[in-house]
Amino acid sequence: MALQLGALRDALAEAGASPDLAGRAAEEVAGYEHRFSGVEQKIDALDRKMEQQIGALDRKIDQRVNELDRKMEQQFGAVDVRIAVLDGKLDKLFWAISTTGALTVLTLGKV
Repeated sequence: MALQLGALRDALAEAGASPDLAGRAAEEVAGYEHRFSGVEQKIDALDRKMEQQIGALDRKIDQRVNELDRKMEQQFGAVDVRIAVLDGKLDKLFWAISTTGALTVLTLGKV
């Protein structure tokens, strides 16, 4: 940007400012430009750091969700097993009651 600052110095001198005053004004503008460049670099660094932290947080959230999903699948599997066991026991109970009822009817029929 030195060329632009040189152009600024020349423009100020052409507008009637003394060469010394035009040079100091151009240097001051160059100082501000340098400061803004430093601020921009700091903002970029903060932006990169924030993106890294967000990425790390996303990975942690994904891991936790996957862990919870596995635990839920295990719990659902345990519930399915219990339901299957109960279903088997109900079938046996149904057959026991049916057999007892049939034997009772046959016994009462002979009496």
